[in-house]
Amino acid sequence: MMVNDGSEPTYASTVGLTSHEIAHTYFPFFMGTNEVKYAFMDEGWARMIPYKFQKEVGKYNPIALQMKGFDERAGREFEVPPMVPSIQLKGQTYRMAAYNRPALAYLFLQDMMGEDKFREAMQYYIAVWKGNIQIRSIFLIS
Repeated sequence: MMVNDGSEPTYASTVGLTSHEIAHTYFPFFMGTNEVKYAFMDEGWARMIPYKFQKEVGKYNPIALQMKGFDERAGREFEVPPMVPSIQLKGQTYRMAAYNRPALAYLFLQDMMGEDKFREAMQYYIAVWKGNIQIRSIFLIS
């Protein structure tokens, strides 16, 4: 996949955007997720996977930015269940459902499991589901 984005105003935002877009080579392209219909299955991973790289190379804390965005919107009308298809969402509701909440959920799960166990679980998920048509209800119980 080629990353072809416009200019960003800062080095940190360039690192963030580019690493996020590179993470998309796994989700949806390798995994076959439907980003248009179920964005959380793709955008959450693409947001969470490069966190460590963004912090080291971009010299900023992407987790703090995600937490701030989540904290400002959680529990309000912006937050909808993950079962709502992305094509029905717009604006801040879409951003919350597709990016902030799933990325932080994966991060919290990694924190609970530990990096090694989380990596094993993620690799297992990828091995089982790569190239298969995925639906959100099966993803949530996998």
